[in-house]
Amino acid sequence: MLVFRFLVAAYNTGWLIYSGFHEANGKTKWFIYLTNWGYLLETVYFIYASAVTLWFHIREKKNKDQSDFNFSDLMRYHHSLMWILFNIAADTAVLISIIYWGWMVGPIDGLDVSTHALNTVFMILELVLSKLPIRLLHCIYPLVFGLCYMIFTVVYWAAGGTNANNKPYIYSIVDYKDSPGMAVGILLGALLVLLPIVHSVFFGVYKLRCYLSERSCGKTNA
Repeated sequence: MLVFRFLVAAYNTGWLIYSGFHEANGKTKWFIYLTNWGYLLETVYFIYASAVTLWFHIREKKNKDQSDFNFSDLMRYHHSLMWILFNIAADTAVLISIIYWGWMVGPIDGLDVSTHALNTVFMILELVLSKLPIRLLHCIYPLVFGLCYMIFTVVYWAAGGTNANNKPYIYSIVDYKDSPGMAVGILLGALLVLLPIVHSVFFGVYKLRCYLSERSCGKTNA
C-alpha cells in the first residue's frame, strides 16, 4: 500500500500543479471549480495516507510483515482523520466523474482524464487494496463538503464572480441568474440523491471485499 499511495500522491501532485497553469482554469479562477476542490482533497489524502502508512511501517510494526494498519485495533486520531478524508475524497471523485462525463464533457486532454476519470479509479483501487472500512452514516462527511461548495457557489455568484470565460456562473448548468430553479435543483439532486447513492455503492464494494476476503481466508485455513 505504501508504494501505491506514494505513486498516486506523486502523480496527482504533478497534475495538480499543472492544473494551476492550465487555460481552462483561467489565471485566478482555479479555486472556484469543484473538480479542483475534489482533486486537491484527493491529493492531500494520498499524501497523508502515504505518511501514515510509512509511520506505521517504521514505528508500529517493525517486526511484522503487514502493509497497513488494522482497524480492528483502537484507532488513533491520525487514522480517524485519514478515514474522514477518504470518505470525502472518494465520494466527491465519483460525483465529479459522473457529472463531467454525463453532462459537461468537452475537448479531452491529459488533465481531464486525470481529474475526471483516474481520480475515481484511484479511489476505488484504494478501497479494494486497503483495509479501510465504509460506514453508511459516514456519508455525512461528503455531504457537509458538498454543502460547503454549494454555499460557496451562491456567495461567489452573488458577489459578481465569473468563471474562466468571464461568464456569470461557475458551470453553465448552475446558472443562478438565468436558470435559478434548475441550478438549485441540480445542486440539491447531486447533494441529496447522487452523493448518497455513490456512498452506498462504495459501501457495497467494501462489503464485497470483506466477503471475498473471508472466503479466501476460509479456503486457506481449510
